[in-house]
Amino acid sequence: MAYRCLDWSERRDHMAGKLPKALLTHYLQHGWLRRHEGERALEVTPLGRRHLAGLLPSVNGL
Repeated sequence: MAYRCLDWSERRDHMAGKLPKALLTHYLQHGWLRRHEGERALEVTPLGRRHLAGLLPSVNGL
């Protein structure tokens, strides 16, 4: 469902697998995250901050 994967560019671990992919799809569809054209980075939207704050306390620092 989920496993650790080393990011080739930042040399940091991230989640990979079906669960993280489903979460990303959900967050993008609901406007919690936003992608910028031509970039890999994601932006947490104000709506996403409100919804994710209880799940990911570090989101408040973004």
